[in-house]
Amino acid sequence: MTERLTGQVEPPGDHVLLGRLGKVFGLAGALHFRPAGEAEGRAILELDEVFVAGLGTVPVREIRRHGNGLVIAFDAVRRPERAQGLVNARVYAPAEALPEPAGGALYADALRDLPVFIDGQPFGTVAEVLGVSGAELLAVERPLGNQALLPLHAPYVQVTADAVLVIDPPAGLIDGDDGP
Repeated sequence: MTERLTGQVEPPGDHVLLGRLGKVFGLAGALHFRPAGEAEGRAILELDEVFVAGLGTVPVREIRRHGNGLVIAFDAVRRPERAQGLVNARVYAPAEALPEPAGGALYADALRDLPVFIDGQPFGTVAEVLGVSGAELLAVERPLGNQALLPLHAPYVQVTADAVLVIDPPAGLIDGDDGP
């Protein structure tokens, strides 16, 4: 039986999204962690506590690499039944606690609200960065209210401090794009 968690759901305003919790791992209540991006995956390794939606601010008992991913355990969660209630919960940290991203990388939250241009033409605005199967996708809000998904780390996607530039994307990537 899954335990119902009743902690704080929304993080304080100065917090940055690090990622989401995945499936329960082991009998001690650990969970897989899906970072929102490479910078978030490195940053969480250096934190002593995080904010977990549904739980609040909690100390990190352990975080370690497992295969190509990460597994995280919290002091407040020591049974798989309790951990099950956290599957898909978002994990945050205070912005001031995060290390500077390496190699010019940006935290996924820094991409939110950036304009997106395809071959120099306005396309939309970044609404969210989604971590899907080990890759990050940009959820782009289009002017008419629909969304498009773009791969963040594709060679034709360039991220600057003030925009996301998509240069010569493959045919068919964008709805209604039949290529040249």
